[in-house]
Formats: sequence, structure tokens, C-alpha cells
Amino acid sequence: MDKTEEKVPESPTGSWIISKVYSAHGIAIDLKASGTTLKAAIDDLYAGIAYGIETYKWSVEAPKLPDVPAQKVQLHDESGLPVVNQEGEPEMVELPPGVRMFNTKALFHDKSRDGTKDLLKVVTVEEPYNTKFGVTCFHGGPEGWKSWPLGAENKYAPPKGFTKVIIRDPKEGEKYANVERFE
Repeated sequence: MDKTEEKVPESPTGSWIISKVYSAHGIAIDLKASGTTLKAAIDDLYAGIAYGIETYKWSVEAPKLPDVPAQKVQLHDESGLPVVNQEGEPEMVELPPGVRMFNTKALFHDKSRDGTKDLLKVVTVEEPYNTKFGVTCFHGGPEGWKSWPLGAENKYAPPKGFTKVIIRDPKEGEKYANVERFE
């Protein structure tokens, strides 16, 4: 009997490196880069990060949202009506930490990535939600917004009743900010 030599597959060569960057909205993005050597993987990673910083305004540090004094908004009852005291003055309540009121710059109609859901996008005057993509509002908006043309280039000035928006910043472990309501 002839002995045949078993060929043991060579171990894979090359290196992988993973790093985290943050989008302009503070969303964490895991970047993976590879190369035939560790140096090549690092060079690939740095090239990707540099491109992301220049093109998409990525940051290598989690953005720190500006400290803002506690904001107060008018209290609303269960049916959404504003609450007033006996003198007819609005009852004000302080917004919780991580929830802030912004001025609405623009609204536009978009679709979910899979194209199955209509989404209302809100762009604010103030940072950090003043970018081209804004914040997604999952609970509706002005009458007829779903009939607006799709896309970030089709932006509308906010109609009456939608000039201020309350947004909750992403909580620990969450990726996205959330539109709480319009004021």
C-alpha cells in the first residue's frame, strides 16, 4: 500500500482590525479592515476612517451633546390639550435629561430601507439634528405628508403646529434619536 501524504491546509494569512467611529448623529459604526499584514490592515482602516471623516463627517470620539439648561414646555393632558392653571397661565413642566426642544427647519417624506414603511424626517435648525438626513419621526406628522414626493431634496417648511419638535437623544445602547412630539 502506498502512503499518501495528507495535506494540511495552510492557516489563513492576513490580518483583520476592527474599530469604532461615530456618525454625525452620534450613531456608533463598527469599521472592519483587512490586509495581508497588520500594517496593511491598519493602513486600510485609516484610509477608510479618513474618507468617512471627510465625506460623512464621522468622528473617532462619541459626540458630546452640548449642555443645555433644562427646558420647560407646556403640559398636555391625556387627549393632547394644553393644560392651564386657574389664572389661565400655561402649566409648564421640565423636560427630562436627554430630551430637548428644537426649532423645526424642514420636513420631508422618506421610506424605510426595505421600502415598506413611510417615514417622516425632521431637520432641525440647531445641532446635532440639522444635517441633510435629520431625525426619523415614526408616529406621523402634518396632514397629507405621505403624499409628498420622496427624498431629502424635497423638503418642506414646517406647517403651523410643527415649528417646534421635542427629540429624545439616543439612550445608552440605542442607535437613533427619537421624535417624541411636535409643539
